[in-house]
Amino acid sequence: SDGDLDIDDPRRDYEGVVNSNQSSDDEPSDSNEPRSGTSFNSQLPATGIPVANNIRVNSNTRLYHILNDDSDGRVILSIYEKKRKLIPKARNRLTRFVIKFERDKAVENLEPRGQLLNFMISSTKFIFWSNEIAKTFPGERAATYYTPYESVDDYEINASGKLWHHYNYIKSKLKESGLLVNLRAPVDPLPLDVNIVEQLNTLRTKVEPWCTVLELWQRTFEARKNFLIKERPTVVEYLNAYECLRIQKAIDLRQLEKSRDFLITKLRNIKISNVNDNGLLHIVTTLNSDVQDTVIFYLLPYLIAGGLTSRKRKRKSTTNENSDATVNSNNVVNPTVEVEAQQASGKKRKPRVAFQERRDTFILQLENVLDLEEIVNATN
Repeated sequence: SDGDLDIDDPRRDYEGVVNSNQSSDDEPSDSNEPRSGTSFNSQLPATGIPVANNIRVNSNTRLYHILNDDSDGRVILSIYEKKRKLIPKARNRLTRFVIKFERDKAVENLEPRGQLLNFMISSTKFIFWSNEIAKTFPGERAATYYTPYESVDDYEINASGKLWHHYNYIKSKLKESGLLVNLRAPVDPLPLDVNIVEQLNTLRTKVEPWCTVLELWQRTFEARKNFLIKERPTVVEYLNAYECLRIQKAIDLRQLEKSRDFLITKLRNIKISNVNDNGLLHIVTTLNSDVQDTVIFYLLPYLIAGGLTSRKRKRKSTTNENSDATVNSNNVVNPTVEVEAQQASGKKRKPRVAFQERRDTFILQLENVLDLEEIVNATN
């Protein structure tokens, strides 16, 4: 029956997704644990550390108290006390428990048949939970459950770990069940404005002046794209539809579209927590070109890395003495080594420039265009 389905099952109905406390142990494991096919491996936990009889659950953590207040959580604690380690199924159950805990907080105030606009667990929260697991269950490694995104030189290392993978899995199931709004779902285009229709008709035969052609090409971007998606004309048919595509300067038109698509794609690949800005990004491709350019420009600060409020930059150390400082002896991830070093020396970490400050550095809001020069001078 539906009541017995796991949250991971796409057949679960609305009430089941919200209220279920059921779980199963048949979810694939993404860990690289040693197999227990040999007598040697059977005596070792997943960390490779010999099992000690005096290993006990740490009852002084927040995670312990949350687990101890829940029947499924007490099963996990019991398995660890008995085995002196977390077996693979217990790890999977613990992973589901933590993500379910966060999911339940997100939906607790949701109206019946309502939808979540967003379900996001921050990197800081992932690090907290992975550290809690490592502290609560001696022998467990925080990195098994979460390793944050990292950029090293020209390489990007994506976030990973059990918590991260299950979080993304649950998000997909929430979208399938209708509990979570899919902001990337296709949006039906609005009917063409009369002005856009006239501009399309003009564009079909116009080749001069070229600056006017470029402007018309930008203004009709969405209308032409929707036509391509809906009608699927051949290349020859599309080239014949616009005379400006059959001359040497047509390469300029392609460059205009590439730059627009690039920015929209980059914006959709980052997380925007502001509801209003997220909504703008969701509808941007349905807007006419003029409004679309304004929205893209307004959202552009999300693509700009925030610097420190101070203009002075601390010189990076060339030594490797802190290369392993991200994981301490208790297997707890610590991404704030620099902060601790500053605290030890009595210094406080400089706050980063707030997002609105970044936006204000290159966007000026004017009630009267005649005030532009005065405001620019005041800003400088």
